Amino acid sequence: EQLDLEDSKQKISLLVLAAGIGRCEEFTKQKTDEIYNQLEINLLSRIRLIKFFMPLFSRRESGSIVLVSSSTAIQPLGRFSIYSATNAALLSFGRALSQEFNSKVPSILTLVPGGMDTNFQNASGVRKLTKEKLLNPFDVATATLKRVERKYNGVMIFGKNAILMSILSRVLPIGFADKLWYFFSKKLR
Repeated sequence: EQLDLEDSKQKISLLVLAAGIGRCEEFTKQKTDEIYNQLEINLLSRIRLIKFFMPLFSRRESGSIVLVSSSTAIQPLGRFSIYSATNAALLSFGRALSQEFNSKVPSILTLVPGGMDTNFQNASGVRKLTKEKLLNPFDVATATLKRVERKYNGVMIFGKNAILMSILSRVLPIGFADKLWYFFSKKLR
């Protein structure tokens, strides 16, 4: 059945695309269907949803889209290769859309948070460290909504670890940064 949003009594003005899955496992050990699921959920389903809602937001001349990526978009992590790749693609896609729709409707915000205190770590096979300070999802959502209210178009990197990853990825040689993050992720996770 086709969904007709034009006739809907509910006026959708904010689309938040945050669903994501990952596996903390060497690439060669991941099953093909797990890889396809990550591509579908983390990237392709979001592109389809944006394609579906974009004409509606443009016709109404209102609306905002939030793409939730990950700090792995900035600095990929070994043993999270597919998850890192889908988030890097999502970040690139969001940046390109922001350029296309600069000062137009809808506004496109790509959120790049550090690790959040959700069930993601457990579901993806990541060991949570005892003293690890993960981001509070409520704080991330509050900061994101403030940007949405201002019709911010672009990328928002959130959290000390994500900001640190962003800075280091720009100043360290790529090979060194990759080895450093792989060492830490393998040792700590």
